[in-house]
Amino acid sequence: MPGLTPAFEHCFPFPIWRLVFGPSGPAGGQVTAELRNGTDPALFLSTLDLPEGRPVAEVKAELPFHASLQAVRNGLGLYHRFDNSRLPVPTAIGALDLRTGKPLWEWPGHILVGADAETVRARRTSVTDTGLMPVVGFRLSDGSPVEAPVNFPENDNSGLRFPVSYTESNVYRPVIDRFVKKLTEHSPFGIIDYLEVADKIIISYYFHENNHQLRSYLLITDRQQTIWLHQRTAPFTDPARTTSGTQNPPSESSGNFCIWHDQIIFQQSQSCIRSYYLKHTP
Repeated sequence: MPGLTPAFEHCFPFPIWRLVFGPSGPAGGQVTAELRNGTDPALFLSTLDLPEGRPVAEVKAELPFHASLQAVRNGLGLYHRFDNSRLPVPTAIGALDLRTGKPLWEWPGHILVGADAETVRARRTSVTDTGLMPVVGFRLSDGSPVEAPVNFPENDNSGLRFPVSYTESNVYRPVIDRFVKKLTEHSPFGIIDYLEVADKIIISYYFHENNHQLRSYLLITDRQQTIWLHQRTAPFTDPARTTSGTQNPPSESSGNFCIWHDQIIFQQSQSCIRSYYLKHTP
């Protein structure tokens, strides 16, 4: 079996809850892992430089355990606050320093719409008005109200791609099932993530092993059906928590892997991520 060139592997001290990618450019980019220690309980944020996966900072966030990171811009993390753990509805938007974990500002009654290097776009929330509330703007650095930009980039990380999910009722699902079974002798179960990148076909699927335990596998092949990678992985618990942090996150993806430029990034174990270059050489 030919192999892919490793990019990096990084293990965190606590289980991974989600990955949030910041904007990227010619010099690279960053990804921040949202970690949760259920023993304390506490929320940790660990930031890595890409493409090498070099650690930048790891902090204990001075936020409630159920707060959730939504976007990363200019070294700041934009989060939603959740005041009721049983009702997953955001009650505030705020920003914190990813190097210290300290909150910088917070606006109750707002949710994130999008952000660039200077401005945050948010929408007011209302428990009484069911209509669409207007979009307002805040300065990223200090949360001061500003005029919301009219022309605003909807996707500032074009190098980030997510798979499409296929349920068992999808019309194309039998074709993917037969393809996986032919190459691996596994019969997929449940949702399948599928993505084509250049000459590579990437599939993440679940399979009942001999002891009937459900396992997650990652398969990377090409159009000649050469297998480049086939290994067991650890899927993210939340089916939608790998996100670019833009206003159009991939709600249909189960989050088992993503493509950052020419690298695949996936969860190798509960607390480790691994990355390979999809090209023969980086």
